[in-house]
Amino acid sequence: VKMMENAIADDEVERIYASFDTGGGEVSGCFDAVDAIYAMRGKKPMIALVDDSAYSAGYALASAFDRILLPRTGGVGSVGVIATHFDRSEAEKKAGYKPTMIFAGKHKADMSPHGPLSTDAVKRIQERVDSHYDLFCATVARNRGMTVEAIKATEALTFHGQEAVDIGFADEIVSMARASSQVFTVPTPVGTNAKQNEEEASKMPWKHLLQEMGLEEKETDEANE
Repeated sequence: VKMMENAIADDEVERIYASFDTGGGEVSGCFDAVDAIYAMRGKKPMIALVDDSAYSAGYALASAFDRILLPRTGGVGSVGVIATHFDRSEAEKKAGYKPTMIFAGKHKADMSPHGPLSTDAVKRIQERVDSHYDLFCATVARNRGMTVEAIKATEALTFHGQEAVDIGFADEIVSMARASSQVFTVPTPVGTNAKQNEEEASKMPWKHLLQEMGLEEKETDEANE
């Protein structure tokens, strides 16, 4: 988010591209970041490039951008929430371990892996998951101009290529090669050699990447002769 804020404030930056390739993440901090990105809309064009997936928390972030572009095989969605508890008590028993938990507060050990969840604990965790799910659906609905009902109707399914565009989870199908060429487009300065600038522009993606890695472009054999 801080990098985007800096890019918004930089007069030399015309538009912002963000590349996504993620199966998701955690609830913690996700929706604050989404809201911060959404609040930047209208200041400069912001485009999310899905290369090759943006699921769950990743899609929440991508949905905050103005547009979402993905290749024919790219995937988005999985608007849902999951909490997992591991009951290791049987494995510990077979291994000869018998843990003794000493704690204060009735619910302190509710999520302990040393035993099964109680009915009360399952109920409270489900309520929390449902609350986060409502927030997730409402956020994506706002970001994508859809209804909460339409988002929930997907039942956390994932959508790929044109299917994602048709349902409203993405805006356009593009190859990542084409998208990258748009990102690295270099305008031809007025009054200079057009052919020379065309050659320089074709090298720009590599120069940019090398600079990002702190390397210099390797000279050709011809240049060393």
